[in-house]
Amino acid sequence: MRLVVWSTSARKDLEEIFDFYSLKNLTIATQIHNSILDEADRLADWPEIGQQEAFLDKKKYKYPFRSLVIKRGLFKLIYFITDNYVVISRIWSYRKNPQNLK
Repeated sequence: MRLVVWSTSARKDLEEIFDFYSLKNLTIATQIHNSILDEADRLADWPEIGQQEAFLDKKKYKYPFRSLVIKRGLFKLIYFITDNYVVISRIWSYRKNPQNLK
């Protein structure tokens, strides 16, 4: 089992997602927030559940990035695995251009 840690960017993404949806519906915002956290927690036991991220150049980074699609395809967690950690790097909305992920 690995420890799940969040980058500053991923924490900011999570906060922005919550803030955006809470303007429309606080209950939905809370459900989305909690489902993202739950999916991230699953990575501690099953870190390789996500597929390798095609939009991030594997040669450019020390660890290959993986992604896990969550919340009925609205978002994906972008993360990488080290010996002891699963590092959540970003939370990406599928409404954004994947070319901007780099």
